Amino acid sequence: MDTTSQEHLQKWEANLKLASINMIKQLIEMSQEEYEKHRQEVDNLTQRIEDANWGEITTKNYAILNNIIDLYEEDIIQRKNRKFRRDLNDYQQGRVYTFCKKYDNIKAQIFLWTHKVVQIPYRLQK
Repeated sequence: MDTTSQEHLQKWEANLKLASINMIKQLIEMSQEEYEKHRQEVDNLTQRIEDANWGEITTKNYAILNNIIDLYEEDIIQRKNRKFRRDLNDYQQGRVYTFCKKYDNIKAQIFLWTHKVVQIPYRLQK
């Protein structure tokens, strides 16, 4: 490479660096403008929320939510009690339940033969 092409290459690289720096500056300015716009929107929404009467609304929502939670708790307790009674009845009748994976089919069959389990509810064909 001769000196003139070396000089052109250096000028070219210097211009690329300047262009890159200018592009980064432009991106920063755009980001700052977007940030300011969104910050103003957030401030406006925050002020609207503070101005609204949310105390009454949230009290009603908490009451509704607590009622729903109470219903779910009662349902869970009823389900667990039914399951407990069913399992107790099965145990008293000598029924044992186990759940095996498909690849445990042979182990399950051996378990059935050796332990004389009356009933095992699982599906082998799927």
